[in-house]
Amino acid sequence: MWIGTQDGLNRYDGYKFDVLKNEANNDNSLPNNYVHTLLPDNKNNLWFGTNRGIAKIDPQTGEITKINRKEYPDLKGYIFTHLAFDNSNNLWALSEKHGINIINNNDKSVKIISEIKGTSVFSALYADSNKTLWVGTKYGQVFYSPAPYKKFTEIENLELGSLGEVNQFQQKSDNEIIVCTETGPFLVKNNKTINNLTQTGRLRYSKINCAYTEDPNHIWLGTAEKGLYLVKFNDSGEEDIYNYYKNPYNNSSLLDDNVVSIYEDENGVIWAGTEKGISKFDKYKQGFTTISLNNNPDEGLIDYNVWSFAEDSLANIYIGTKKDLSIYQRDIKKFFHVYREDGTQHYLLSIHVETPEKIWLGYDDGLYLLEIHDLLYDDYQIKRIEFMDEEHSSNIRVYAIKPADENRLWIGSRSGLSIINKHNYDFQFYEHTGTANSIGEGSVKIVYRDLSQKLWVVTTNSGLYNMVEREDSSFYFKHYPIKNYNENNGQITSVLQTEKGFMWLGTYGEGLKKLNLKTKETTSYTELDGLSNNVIYGLLVDEDGQIWTSTNKGLSKFNPTTEQFTTYSVKDGLQSNEFNTNAYMKSSKGLLYFGGINGYNIFDPSEININPHPPKVIISSVILSTKGTNKKELIAEHITSAKDIKLEYSQNDISFEFVSTNYSNPTKTRYKYKLEGHEEEFTYLENENKVNYLNVPHGEYNLVVYAQSADGIWSTNPTSIQITITPPFWLTWWFRILAILILVLLGFIIYRRRVDKIRRQKVRLEIEVVKRTRQVTEQSKKIQDQKKKVEIQKAKIEHQNSLLAKEKEKVEQLLLNILPEGTAEELKNKGRSKARYYRNVSVLFTDFVGFSKIAEDMKPQELVQQLDGYFSKFDEIIEKFDLEKIKTIGDSYMCAGGVPIRNKSNAIEVCLAALEINNYMSERAKVDPETWQIRIGINTGEVIAGVIGLKRFAYDIWGASVNQAQRMEMHGHPGIVNVSGNTYEFIAPYFECVYRGKIQTKHKGMLDMYSVKGIKPELSLDGLGIQPNKKFWKIVDLHLYSSINYMKAERHIMKILETQLSPKLLYHSINHTIDVTQAVERLAIMEGITDEDLFLLKSAATYHDAGFIEKYDHNEEIGMRLAREILPKYGYTEDQIDIIDGLIKSTEIPQSPTTHLQQIMCDADLDYLGRDDFHDIADLLRRELREHGKLESDKLWDEIQIKFLNQHTYFTQSAIKLRKEKKLSHIKEIEEKLKKDDYKD
Repeated sequence: MWIGTQDGLNRYDGYKFDVLKNEANNDNSLPNNYVHTLLPDNKNNLWFGTNRGIAKIDPQTGEITKINRKEYPDLKGYIFTHLAFDNSNNLWALSEKHGINIINNNDKSVKIISEIKGTSVFSALYADSNKTLWVGTKYGQVFYSPAPYKKFTEIENLELGSLGEVNQFQQKSDNEIIVCTETGPFLVKNNKTINNLTQTGRLRYSKINCAYTEDPNHIWLGTAEKGLYLVKFNDSGEEDIYNYYKNPYNNSSLLDDNVVSIYEDENGVIWAGTEKGISKFDKYKQGFTTISLNNNPDEGLIDYNVWSFAEDSLANIYIGTKKDLSIYQRDIKKFFHVYREDGTQHYLLSIHVETPEKIWLGYDDGLYLLEIHDLLYDDYQIKRIEFMDEEHSSNIRVYAIKPADENRLWIGSRSGLSIINKHNYDFQFYEHTGTANSIGEGSVKIVYRDLSQKLWVVTTNSGLYNMVEREDSSFYFKHYPIKNYNENNGQITSVLQTEKGFMWLGTYGEGLKKLNLKTKETTSYTELDGLSNNVIYGLLVDEDGQIWTSTNKGLSKFNPTTEQFTTYSVKDGLQSNEFNTNAYMKSSKGLLYFGGINGYNIFDPSEININPHPPKVIISSVILSTKGTNKKELIAEHITSAKDIKLEYSQNDISFEFVSTNYSNPTKTRYKYKLEGHEEEFTYLENENKVNYLNVPHGEYNLVVYAQSADGIWSTNPTSIQITITPPFWLTWWFRILAILILVLLGFIIYRRRVDKIRRQKVRLEIEVVKRTRQVTEQSKKIQDQKKKVEIQKAKIEHQNSLLAKEKEKVEQLLLNILPEGTAEELKNKGRSKARYYRNVSVLFTDFVGFSKIAEDMKPQELVQQLDGYFSKFDEIIEKFDLEKIKTIGDSYMCAGGVPIRNKSNAIEVCLAALEINNYMSERAKVDPETWQIRIGINTGEVIAGVIGLKRFAYDIWGASVNQAQRMEMHGHPGIVNVSGNTYEFIAPYFECVYRGKIQTKHKGMLDMYSVKGIKPELSLDGLGIQPNKKFWKIVDLHLYSSINYMKAERHIMKILETQLSPKLLYHSINHTIDVTQAVERLAIMEGITDEDLFLLKSAATYHDAGFIEKYDHNEEIGMRLAREILPKYGYTEDQIDIIDGLIKSTEIPQSPTTHLQQIMCDADLDYLGRDDFHDIADLLRRELREHGKLESDKLWDEIQIKFLNQHTYFTQSAIKLRKEKKLSHIKEIEEKLKKDDYKD
């Protein structure tokens, strides 16, 4: 769009204005900034007249060509106000004071028309479609001249008198010309007479600046003081006049009332140029009429805010505003305004017209009745009507007034619902009472009668209710619960039924909902589906079944069939984007009314159309970015058709900006584009009109761009640019061929030079070869002789090296037999080895019983042979368990685990080795009765290990732990493995051990001793206790690498039990806890539990009777509390402690375990029932119960036992297999005892 102003020539692309102005010393600028007229030629150039001459601009290139006296010496005048082209394409230019210049652009000649029939004060110039030239004067004369323009003829004016100055001509039809004058619009027919264009008085005497013919029956007129007029002629010659003028209270009105130009673009958008700027509107979208606040109260409202509507039988419209009531009387097209006498401001929220003389009004302070006598003389009366009982104030907001029947009205208010008699004003009030059939809580804003004449009400707090009338004419209310809907999230603001069985609900925040009255389910439509806003104020249906919604962001039209929304905003002619609650109505003529914060809109839905014109795309700019800089270069602009652009390979960062020719609502224009050859799919742009391409490879591309108007119409044909990015010269075909030729030539030259050089060298070499051959022959004999001598010497050296290597290997093997490998390597590399400290080492001593006596009875050679046999077997065994042999002293054999390589499991491995040594001696004794007896002792602790001294190296260990291990051996018995308490702490979970008492140690006090009977049966192969099975090593790994420190946790609770359990607890003593812990471990392993669940079971066993430290009965909760306080310190998680709680709880009698772990726990707790020590343990329980007064006699005890044993069951297969049979025998024994009845009490 090109727009001429007093301050330059403006180019508008829908997004921004570019202003072209006069610039000093710039030939490609305007002659002057004051532009009077614009005229396109047949070559798409734009001509314009200014205050300093004429010029034309090429819109594609922006090049400006000036028409001045230098190029056209005969040109007259400076200020050019009108331009026209004749049939020879000569330019006619009307100057302000020097007549008309006829300019021939071919030979640059100029003819001057200074007067026509004695008149020289020309004011208007125009060429019609037949290329007839029309000239108007300041005195109202009208002349015309058809081609070849030899003579001008004056139009007769016989009856109209002086027309005043002619401002403009406009063609109405082929033989009709509109003349715009200072005294009105006139019409010339058939080039004969001039008549009035319209019979409307307000136009006949108005100053008409300009005119535009939309079609012969629609004429637009721009006036100097009264804005814009549209004159519509019908087939019978009658006319309708529409006036568009500036309303300071309506932002959608004309910008100024002085309209100086009118233009319709190719898409049907009308542009009106005024003294204060430009106004535009889409002629296809003029269905929305806005009525708002007006300086003339007869033509509009007295306030912006509209809150309610009603219509009477005469089709008069009643509008409720923030300042009382406005009434539009259709027959006289005039507004009347009704005010309350108190003179204060009141919101009129609801209106019901009983008759044109009797109107019910619902204000924000109560219910009123308006009785009209004569509006022309403001003769009316308003009185207050009470509609609630004395307990409730009637001075509250009235939201709805709906007829109940011929005599009664429903009144919805902030307090509830009333029904009132229209004649005697008797009323009945309904409010929420909490009973089943009462109305819900909250305000009643909606009273609605559906297609089946059922009445519905909506309360703000409780939702939708159906009103049912009783036989006594009273009503009760049935709540209608809606699925998938929360009244607190989105109150119902409006109700509409368009078909039976369904109801449309407008909500405050949840959009539009379609309610199925049978299933009570809803289908929701929100902003995500195209609704303009989720806050809905009103719902209306038009004659085509389309649903119209007023929202917080414009109007939306919903098609229930396609489920598609069409949205309208203030740019489409709405009063504003925000509407008000209850401000909607459908009139008897099918017109829709919606009120908002800036007046109200009235429209016929059938006249709300879309702009059908597909937009065209203009590529407004092509910008090239220079790599490595911020420099940008505009290389093309205003491209409307196919264009070719050729770029260098380095010019591959390109930006394109495009605009659409549809100016109806350019901000909603969408684009899709594709750079063919670079991408496969179209890219869509929303709210953006620019695209950038970076580092585009060389090649040929075609940019294709489509535009979509705000009405959803896509371009029919795209705009495209053919872009060629040339490759760099080193990738061109000619460069490659040239490079190949150069390489071939260089290769040939190098080859020839090389051949010549080789020939010369060959000659020199032949001469040199002859000389050298003689020398080589002579020296060859000498070399052969020398070679024989060298080979003899080499053979001697290799023999000596072989002997040395064998000796070295023997020495290294001997060293490894004496010292650990690491120590040996250190001695070899450094010459000495540093002694090291080890915190945890297990030392094993063996000693043959009665060796001194044996030595006396045997020959030394036989004695040594026997010792060698034993010690060799011991060597095999300790090597199997990666132990380090330290030394032998006489008949004593000493080894250690955990040196020189540290490990956590050394105590276990040393005990396994000891058991295997002991087993070896036992098995040998069975075959050879003369086999010596052996004592074995083990201790675990800290030592110092290494090699000391410079000669006779020997690896040894020192420390109190070594002495204690020897003491264990000395205090042991033949055939057993004796271990210290230190070692016992490491091996207790894996081996069966028997406590042997304490011994005195040097400097360390008393030391506990244990004999190791063997590996626990469940952890050994075949249960023999000698060889570990797979479960053994799983349990070892569990103890060594689990995050739970079970051993410390066990010692903690055992210490508490040992010190705090009552001595009167004979059964529930610490021994019972130990017994259950051992039993649960045994059963768990038999049941395949080898992970951390084993620790949970054992921990539960240690805590299950810990509650006895505080009370005797029902003490499981105490044990659980202690577990929660103590176990987290030792790595137990919250979830693991929860499991332990369940295990402890499961031991309550009667037992009812629910998990496998709980079954194991329960079986372990009563494991003794099926053991050989049953009677001993049961007797402890008997004595304990008698001690605590829980048992009266021994016979009663046996009776209790029989009942308990019969009811008891083992849960796990391992316990059943291990204990069930024995338990049954115990039952028989007790039954026999009861039969004998040999009891003292």
